[in-house]
Amino acid sequence: MSFVHHRQHNTFVLAIVTSAVLVTALFAAASASAATKHTALPRTCRPTHLRPSMSPPKGTYSASSGFRATLWFQNTGTTCTLGVDNVPVEGVSGPSRTPVGIGSVSGGVAYQPIVLDHGDRAYASVSISSVSTAAFKKMVREHGSSCAPKYADAIEVESNPAVRSDSWPSHYFSLAERVPICTQDYFNVATGVIQKLLTPAQARQAAFKAGANELRDYLNYWRLAGPSRASRLFLVRSQREGTVKLASGHVVNYRSYSFTSVNDFTLMVSLDLHFEGWHGAWSDGTNDRFVTFTRAFHTQTFLMAFNTGP
Repeated sequence: MSFVHHRQHNTFVLAIVTSAVLVTALFAAASASAATKHTALPRTCRPTHLRPSMSPPKGTYSASSGFRATLWFQNTGTTCTLGVDNVPVEGVSGPSRTPVGIGSVSGGVAYQPIVLDHGDRAYASVSISSVSTAAFKKMVREHGSSCAPKYADAIEVESNPAVRSDSWPSHYFSLAERVPICTQDYFNVATGVIQKLLTPAQARQAAFKAGANELRDYLNYWRLAGPSRASRLFLVRSQREGTVKLASGHVVNYRSYSFTSVNDFTLMVSLDLHFEGWHGAWSDGTNDRFVTFTRAFHTQTFLMAFNTGP
């Protein structure tokens, strides 16, 4: 559950909002080594070729958990490229589709586009947090604020405001029952970032690639910020220590060793590492390690554990 509390002149986010820490590092020398060849992407997806739907068809709602649903967009045309962003959604009411409250908004993060073949589907979550819970009512009292809810009997998906002609389509979905939406002081409508539905094999390979990329980020951060700061961000708690200074390092190759889920797997990794002075249990040069990647949810970053054996 997440609520954003707003004032006309002062905007702030309450502590109930689930937060993610974005760590940004400037790698001065990384651009040359990380440069990749530009490949031509397929043509952009047209709204007329993306068939929208929602599951469940009218969503689910309860006073305790609010409204939940998943938006789907299936490509009925040829292979195309879809821009990625949060999917804007607003509650509406009545035959004239009058907007209710404040809808969800697109994020301020630039994402890589996704490629959809014929029949592929993209999806995004949509939620309207409950205003009936004791926790929410307590929060309103403590801040002397007001939700002033009004009821929506439908939601309307809006096309990507940045590229309306090359986007998912706008669409109207009726709801099984009226849902309260804040019109004052709080926003309680939220959507996720649109993403491609992957086959199990595709999801597995995507997880391996994400793990390897995070390992590369760790090596860069280890070199730039030092072992202590890097280990706190990237490693499991039991391995968050060390004084070894890394001069350079890169991932030579990796392959799957064991797989439990996209949130828990181990790769056999070959690393090329060079150090400044003492290097402890590491070798100056080639290092082979079993690296286990774990995370609670697929939207989180991994924590890594290095081992010399399985």
